[in-house]
Amino acid sequence: PEWMHPVLGIEAKPGRLARCSVRDESCRLLLNPLNAAAFAVDPRSGAVFVADIDGNRLLKLAGDGTVLAIRALAMEAPASLSLHEDTIYLTQGDSVIALDGGERNFGDEKARHTLSVDGAQATGHIFPRATTRLEEQWWVLMQSRDGSTSGLYRFNPDWQYAGTAPLPDGA
Repeated sequence: PEWMHPVLGIEAKPGRLARCSVRDESCRLLLNPLNAAAFAVDPRSGAVFVADIDGNRLLKLAGDGTVLAIRALAMEAPASLSLHEDTIYLTQGDSVIALDGGERNFGDEKARHTLSVDGAQATGHIFPRATTRLEEQWWVLMQSRDGSTSGLYRFNPDWQYAGTAPLPDGA
């Protein structure tokens, strides 16, 4: 899908990834060709982390698109990336995989968390699709196998289930 992140100024189109300026509405190509299935931006350094599903690789780019690190990594779509401190979190299947985001050990697996949610089997929400850390909790959007339904779940810093956030009808 074609879209632009409203805050980070990253534009994703099939086959390309660009950094865009909100001020002058210009875009600078970061890497092409690239199937950026997912990306995350480090707000501290401006580095862009990219999950390239077709290339089976994880990339770390400088804000200008210079490749800082590459790691061969088998991945399947759908995937999402998030970043907390120097750790990259990649969703794959029913798991969230913690990867080293530093340049020396870039992409090394630090931990794998299979998310278990009370009642998830009944709702079918067993696949994590997006994660974000807010204070001392992880918020995870979990989907059913066919993607037709989803729910918002909370986990503690050790990825233990902490609760469900109610969503409005039709969300």
